[in-house]
Amino acid sequence: MLGFINTGNLGAQGCSPSGSVSLTGPVVPTGTWTHVAITYGNSNGLRLWINGTQFGASSSAYNYTAPEVPVTVTLGASLSSAGPCSSGVIATGQYHGSLDE
Repeated sequence: MLGFINTGNLGAQGCSPSGSVSLTGPVVPTGTWTHVAITYGNSNGLRLWINGTQFGASSSAYNYTAPEVPVTVTLGASLSSAGPCSSGVIATGQYHGSLDE
């Protein structure tokens, strides 16, 4: 997951059945486009990228097993308050801003 922390910093969070891994990024400047991405790999763990530069990485890899059911992607807030992704660094609530693929 990618979102914002209550302090306004970017937050990245990866989840597995055993818990979650979180990264804290910088405050993104307003009024300018910023390219933000997160990547995950079984051997490299979670990584946060800002404008093509790696900003953060989890200290260790974690095992992610995809569920055997469809997964819903949401923008702005979680659909559920249960499960390992329901808590962590990312603040709940709506996202106010622009997105571009």
